[in-house]
Amino acid sequence: MRFAGEYSTIGFLFIGSLQTLTPTVSAGGEYLDYRLFERICRLFPELPSPRIPGLTESGHQLWKSGSLRLPALTYFVRGDVDRHGTHGALLLVSSGTENSVLVVEMEGARVAGRRQLISRVPGSSIAAMDGGFQLGAKVFLVPDGGSLKLEEGEGARLEHVVFPGYRRELANSSEPEWQAVNLLRDLGRVPAGFPAEIRTVASPSSQVEVVLTKDGGTLARFTTNSDGALVVVGDVLYFTAFSQAASGMSLVAYDLRRYGELWRKSLRGLGPVAHSGYRNFGAHVDHVDGAVRVHGRESYGAYVEYVRQSDGETVAHKLFMHTGTRGSEPAGEHRLGVEDPGCIPGECICRGRVDLRARLNETGPGPEELADGVRCIVADYDGNGANDYALPGAEGTATVILSKPDGGFLKAIRLDAGGLIHLYRPRAKPGPGGEPASLLHGLFVPWVGSEHAVFLWTGEGFARTLFPAKPR
Repeated sequence: MRFAGEYSTIGFLFIGSLQTLTPTVSAGGEYLDYRLFERICRLFPELPSPRIPGLTESGHQLWKSGSLRLPALTYFVRGDVDRHGTHGALLLVSSGTENSVLVVEMEGARVAGRRQLISRVPGSSIAAMDGGFQLGAKVFLVPDGGSLKLEEGEGARLEHVVFPGYRRELANSSEPEWQAVNLLRDLGRVPAGFPAEIRTVASPSSQVEVVLTKDGGTLARFTTNSDGALVVVGDVLYFTAFSQAASGMSLVAYDLRRYGELWRKSLRGLGPVAHSGYRNFGAHVDHVDGAVRVHGRESYGAYVEYVRQSDGETVAHKLFMHTGTRGSEPAGEHRLGVEDPGCIPGECICRGRVDLRARLNETGPGPEELADGVRCIVADYDGNGANDYALPGAEGTATVILSKPDGGFLKAIRLDAGGLIHLYRPRAKPGPGGEPASLLHGLFVPWVGSEHAVFLWTGEGFARTLFPAKPR
């Protein structure tokens, strides 16, 4: 994807992949041309006297006469701005007391037409970022079915700035140093005025009951492990629940004001593990911006997981495998391929074994089916040069097995496809029926209700695009 400031000679570029926008300034012009500004504004006659935000009237007249050069950096970007496969541009303007974003279609350096007006934008600059554009500390424009929508507030800041930052942090991180979990130490993190005590539980011996009191009354009572951990954030207590002799970890949020659980979530952790004589060492929990950071360790590995504090959903996760087995196979064992290398894409039969991290036991196909051969859609969905495998599952699901460049298991992504999956081929421009443009292969699901669906890789997962289905 390319983004460029508009000026007499193109020199300012936002250069990145289809998934990531990385701003880069090259030598040359970096200025917004007044004639382009005027051509775009003419397409939006409902905006009286549009101006560049913060530019005085005298400055506007100097710019109009050619006596002032205006940097394009914070007002104008161009490229596939709404992730719909067509070239466009965004221009931030002010009209009266409000700012607006003008979205137009571009053909080269020519303004080809109006696409969208986004009014009452509470921002005075615009910058490309992963998955959209940022107009303020908590103001964002994000693609939404071929257009852009405005998202504001703390939740938007977390989703578009903070959580992607955690994912980038984990992608480049090595395994953190492990220190034993200490429940007694964590009880010291309970705010003053909430006396806490630990009581043993008759069975199992590793379980304990934690009781928090206030003003002589019981505020919270819950069972955890002697290697459990907890942290209090505002009026919410977060604590771990697990077995020392088994894989797995749950995180629980407890409301100290209303005396009840808000949610209880099983974490991704290490995933399914087959074992005997196993040891789960627990997990540390710490509050970070908008999330609870969980660092757990078991006999066969460790993990770091960021869990959204509002609902317990995992927003970032990384696994650090040690020696041992997962399920009934060695960790990472993965041998999947097509029966006939010359098969027609979309009509191939795949055989082999899939790494248990794919969790095919939840939806299928099962090991026996994979040994016999199953229909699969083989293509390079994420653009890393390796064949990936889409396997149909139960109840309209599909699991996409992404491969490393050497053919090894990279990750598995579950899709709620809603129907039978087919291969979607790359196309440079959107189709006449609304078919999305894409540089990569994707998955096509016909007749999802009254629409067709296409799933395309975004860099972190698959995004679904719907377009009208013609009557049969």
